[in-house]
Amino acid sequence: MINSNIRNHFKALKSGKVYLDTAATSLTPDTVINKMAEYYNEYPSNVHRGNYAWGDVATEEYEGVRDKVRDWCNAHNYEVVFTSGATFSSNLIYYNLPNLGIKKSIISLNDHHANIVPYRLHNSNVEQIPIPDNGVFNEEELFKFGSLDAHILHISGVFNATGQILDIEKITHTAKELGGLVALDMSQHMSHDTLDADKINADFYYWSSHKHYGPTGTGILLIKKSIAEHMKPLIGGGAQVSNVTDNKTEFWGIPLKLEAGTPNIAGVIGTGASIDFMQKIGMDVIHAHTQNLLGIIIKELRERKIPIICDELPLEQRGGLVSFTIPGQHSYDVSVALGLRDIYVRSGKLCAHPVVNKLSDNGFIRVSVGINNNEVDIARFFDALDQVLING
Repeated sequence: MINSNIRNHFKALKSGKVYLDTAATSLTPDTVINKMAEYYNEYPSNVHRGNYAWGDVATEEYEGVRDKVRDWCNAHNYEVVFTSGATFSSNLIYYNLPNLGIKKSIISLNDHHANIVPYRLHNSNVEQIPIPDNGVFNEEELFKFGSLDAHILHISGVFNATGQILDIEKITHTAKELGGLVALDMSQHMSHDTLDADKINADFYYWSSHKHYGPTGTGILLIKKSIAEHMKPLIGGGAQVSNVTDNKTEFWGIPLKLEAGTPNIAGVIGTGASIDFMQKIGMDVIHAHTQNLLGIIIKELRERKIPIICDELPLEQRGGLVSFTIPGQHSYDVSVALGLRDIYVRSGKLCAHPVVNKLSDNGFIRVSVGINNNEVDIARFFDALDQVLING
């Protein structure tokens, strides 16, 4: 069980607000902020450049995060690349599909925009799995095309609008048997569950640090070592090059080859601190805590006969969030009314327009929990929601 003192690490909560929007952006604990301040205050140098003490320390701290990620995710068969976030990582994968021999991609319209829009920008050869009437994604739809030779499955491990958890190990194993590659967006997974990258054996995993108590503007991309050498940079500039002549550019190997320019050094170092923070608590403890709170929320919503999105999903197939609607009320109006009562939830189309439009005319109201929440938060949320239901 998570001790209530954990809330003392989140200074934003001292204002008395109830924050139930972790799925969008998790709160940042003081240990992460302090670690980032340490960089700016004690060794504020660029990495891989300065031949002096600050530069040495900054580079050591920055590069050390790669090992933390590998150990945290059991990703020893993968290169760890730092990006600006999941959206950039998704686009980098898309950009490299021709270099990997991929001729067709399979995506889901249940997914969020970062895994849909890149394919639209260039009119790519892509199969879009439609949204079922009840919103619950059928994983077997990914394999209805038969052989996946020269194909890639590009999909989230947890859908950010419905909260559905996919069986990524089974999906990856089946795709491999059919000859395909697999790219998994783990943004809605990493804050509350473990990842065994080597065991699952996907070709790519990626997520944003701000989803797991780290800073914004920082992302992690895992690339299987066996295919990493075929990846080319999406942008070009300093740090990634070993030599530039009048007519030739030579690059460092992966991962530096894919990390052009001055990186978000403080963000990467803060990401490492967020991993330390979670591991100190224990990922199994975090998972049990968030599932317990989510179970309470679902039970209370059902008692009020509030329509839950994908209500038929069992708790073990929900990834830290639940979306619902209030008949006759727009999601925006409900969230504003809750916000005026110091309850912060997400509403609208959740960067997942196709699935929200399919299942609701007024958008979703989404509640997502983190280690900063407790049962008192949930009780305050429902007190406020009851007032909204009665008074509007």
